Amino acid sequence: MELYRVRLKNDRFFGVGVDVINGFAIAAISAPAARRLAAENAANEGRQTWFMPKESSCELIGKAKPGQKIGIILFSHNAR
Repeated sequence: MELYRVRLKNDRFFGVGVDVINGFAIAAISAPAARRLAAENAANEGRQTWFMPKESSCELIGKAKPGQKIGIILFSHNAR
């Protein structure tokens, strides 16, 4: 299992009066699986945003410790 940082690449959602998720730290078996978990937990930025490389990035940041469960470890939320 690996750890991924999945985050928005641009600020088109900021300052428009909506709640958005800026990014996630996710434990997943692959980058596509990490993007899928991000999409399942999307706010007003929309699920599709997390699947689009032009809109979001998915970076491998390390290996998970033994026993780590698949899922969201933390997220950054921008409430307006």
